[in-house]
Amino acid sequence: MKEPGKKVCRCCGRPYHPDPRTARFQKACGREACQRARRRQKLRRWRVLHPDRAKQYQPKVRAWARAYPDYWRHYRATHPRYMARDKRRRVEARRRARLSAKETAMPTAVVEKLEALEALPTKRMSAKETPILRRVGAIEDCLRSTVSALWSAKRNPMASAALAAG
Repeated sequence: MKEPGKKVCRCCGRPYHPDPRTARFQKACGREACQRARRRQKLRRWRVLHPDRAKQYQPKVRAWARAYPDYWRHYRATHPRYMARDKRRRVEARRRARLSAKETAMPTAVVEKLEALEALPTKRMSAKETPILRRVGAIEDCLRSTVSALWSAKRNPMASAALAAG
């Protein structure tokens, strides 16, 4: 139960006393992390409402980058914490991309095999093989190849790249 005069922060969920001058409009408490999150949300919302602004600003950013070509190299050299955080971010992005490649490649392979299963002729069979057994065998083959492809992709990153390529 919240106390009278208190509001609940949209970012952290904790109760806080709003600034009396802006109590009607204040949505987040005064903690630095909550203010940062509030500003990020506001900027994200503004960018959605003004998509053409990025295109207008792009030439200015490119001109600045040409004027200061070594800025990021110098910044990385003098900020090791930034480098460590960026490395973690890149590793995580590569991991997500690899997982995504596996997830998108495997369903397409399975769909292709199942479509081939649909195209199986049902008339020419031996006396011992029935249409149902033949389809079950094809489904089993599809599952085995899918599982073996997953295992090889887990063991070998190059295999997952090949799966994603087609």
